[in-house]
Amino acid sequence: MPQTVRLELEISSQLNEDLQGFVGAGADAIAKFIESAVRKEMFHRTVQQIKKVFADADQDELQTSIDRSLLEVRQERAAKQV
Repeated sequence: MPQTVRLELEISSQLNEDLQGFVGAGADAIAKFIESAVRKEMFHRTVQQIKKVFADADQDELQTSIDRSLLEVRQERAAKQV
């Protein structure tokens, strides 16, 4: 089980009520919801940063590089399963 840390947040009472009504009143449900939301936001921001970096890249070259990398990873995984 992953190590956890305690995090204290200050939010409005209205948001607290809305959150409890949306995900359930239990602290575990709220913690899981917040962790999921944070992971999604981090992923979204990472994707946006990558899009900026590769905005001017040649799309065909980029797709070829992605396809080659996927093939390599799949071959490595297949070799480990044997």
